[in-house]
Amino acid sequence: MSFGLASPLWLVGLSALLLPLVLHLLARGRGRRVRVGSVRFLTAAPPRRPSRLQLQRPLLLALRCLLLALVVLALTAPRLSRASAAAAPPVWVLVEPGIGASELPARAGTAIAAGAELRSLAPGLPRRAAGGGGATPEGGGELAALPGGTWSLLREAAASAPAGTRLVVVSRGRLAALRGERPALSNPVDWLSVPPPGDRGTAMTNRWPVRAAATPAGRTLVVGESDASVTTFRREPLAAEARTARVPPGDAFAADDSLPLPTAAALRVAVLTAPARAAEARYVRAALAVAAEAAGVAIVVTPATGSGHAVALPAVAGTTARPALAFWLSDAPPPAQLLAAVREGTVLVTEASGSEESCAGGFSAAVNAVPVMLHRCAAAAGTRGRAAAVPTWRSDRGRVVLAAESLGRGRWLRFASRFHPAWSDLVLSGAFPEWLRDLLRETAGASAGAERSGSDQRGDGGQGAPARAVARGDSATAPPTPSRAPEQLAWLLLFPLLVAERWLAVRR
Repeated sequence: MSFGLASPLWLVGLSALLLPLVLHLLARGRGRRVRVGSVRFLTAAPPRRPSRLQLQRPLLLALRCLLLALVVLALTAPRLSRASAAAAPPVWVLVEPGIGASELPARAGTAIAAGAELRSLAPGLPRRAAGGGGATPEGGGELAALPGGTWSLLREAAASAPAGTRLVVVSRGRLAALRGERPALSNPVDWLSVPPPGDRGTAMTNRWPVRAAATPAGRTLVVGESDASVTTFRREPLAAEARTARVPPGDAFAADDSLPLPTAAALRVAVLTAPARAAEARYVRAALAVAAEAAGVAIVVTPATGSGHAVALPAVAGTTARPALAFWLSDAPPPAQLLAAVREGTVLVTEASGSEESCAGGFSAAVNAVPVMLHRCAAAAGTRGRAAAVPTWRSDRGRVVLAAESLGRGRWLRFASRFHPAWSDLVLSGAFPEWLRDLLRETAGASAGAERSGSDQRGDGGQGAPARAVARGDSATAPPTPSRAPEQLAWLLLFPLLVAERWLAVRR
């Protein structure tokens, strides 16, 4: 049994007890009434004053002090809790496959020696012998390949283990194994990270190739380096004769941490713009620069402008000058020369032209992206009477926003709005460069830059440990709720004490 205060700062209010004490010391009190025949001889006599302070009505003073002290005690919210004598909760030690018994941290070994249940961090959570070790290679990463990764296994362990079981997770700390929504478990979780085999340091430093890209200046490799506290990225040049990208030897990285390199040839992109669409061209070129960086593809943008609605085209026909991707930003329909390049393999992107139409709503331009708001629409240039297009984007009101049509060996993508903030929020959204990134990769084909989908990046336990949340009604894991009986009793006693104080105050 223990006693505590929820708001102990209210104890400062006990200083108010000095107020009734001072008032009672300074009070003169009430004298007795004496009948006299004449007061003639009393008028000249000076009044008699006490030589020292006298405490008036001590019983009333004690009652008032008790009343103030009870109010302060009630405001501090006293709590009464009983000490729990429950047994220690069970412990499960979950070890990632590939970690041997000799690599287990001291805390995990102590828990196993104390009777903790040893299981593998794998689907089904199979039991594991105390001296056994997993055979999963470090680069294989069963957890990284498992849907849901480590967190799905922790949910499974929390559901199958007895209530209140403490989970001790021993992992390599690979961030690629943490996928999906971070769970909130009522079980206490101890997260222990083990360095990979061959790691000479104790900081778990890890380097891995992130992305290989071809640029006009040559091929580069983006290398990531992380430990338990920070992750950094930097670019390193690649030799012209290299076939795969790999971090320098001697560092701890997965055995398959290599990337096929892209070709050095740059992708030709033509942005053909009428003078009235110069603003749209600026947004497209800026997004292309970001998308090419993300895709790891070197591009050469060829602009072309003209007077009025006409556009002076470069030599887009033929095999040498034909662009791989072309944007037609004009009210006029694409010319025959450009359509001939599309039939030879060019991907053509056109935007809306003609009279505006009301098309308020939103559409999804990329997977897992926030819907983009649509303001204005119009029919794409040169699309009147064409019905072979396949809708790619649709608004929430059923309006076709982007349609794709095969034309010879190429494709024609028709956007029903314009690449301008007054028409839609697409150019202000991250979905725009993301869509162009996928379009550049698809257009570049085998020459596109390579990128690892799941790197061997490391992290500390704070990134992998689940959020702690005590489930309601779980008496096995939730701490005992302190009793509020002392606080309620203090408030209940205030009324009778107040009545008694008033009775004594008016009593003669």
